[in-house]
Amino acid sequence: SSSYFHEELIEYPCVDFVVRGDSTERPMLDLMRAISGNGSFDEVANLTWKAHDGAVCVNEITHVPEDLNGVSLNYSYNMKSVIRYRDMAGAIPFKDWLEYPITAALTCRGCTHSCVTCGGSAAAFKGFLGRRRPAFRDPERLADDIAHISKYIPGPIFVLGDIGQAGSDYADRLLALYGAARSRSSSSSLHRRNSSRSSTTRCRTTRLRYR
Repeated sequence: SSSYFHEELIEYPCVDFVVRGDSTERPMLDLMRAISGNGSFDEVANLTWKAHDGAVCVNEITHVPEDLNGVSLNYSYNMKSVIRYRDMAGAIPFKDWLEYPITAALTCRGCTHSCVTCGGSAAAFKGFLGRRRPAFRDPERLADDIAHISKYIPGPIFVLGDIGQAGSDYADRLLALYGAARSRSSSSSLHRRNSSRSSTTRCRTTRLRYR
């Protein structure tokens, strides 16, 4: 929405910057550096901003990654933040999340279809976000994302985006990787349970001999 209404938003006295596009990670980093004096605002891609005299400047949308392999969905940062600042409430995304801790893994940005009722259609991405084709995350990285989330958060994981958009090979690779990861996880859990039972048996045997 901010990409669509950036010219209206920048007119508000309380708004100095609007970062446009569907991939704002790098432009946001460049903006933070420019604010701290290590860069120029007119060099920040995708940025709408106010000059010192109040004039509105609109930089071109030039940061449009071709894939999502450079994006990290690392939930361990949230865990470290909770421990460091002793603030659980500030880390959860919405009320009652702890009772139903849903998470998400992102397959793509953009779409191959142009449904007239959809604000995230291929036509909308091209016209307002500068994206001419979808950017996908490699199945290997996506499978790693899912495994990483499962390590920290025991809840459902929504895989956002149609995994068939990139073709049947993409979907087959992702499902095969996920299936293999599930098998390894099950084997590991079984091994831990067996090891625990074995340790308990040895402990009981030792106690009986001692008696």
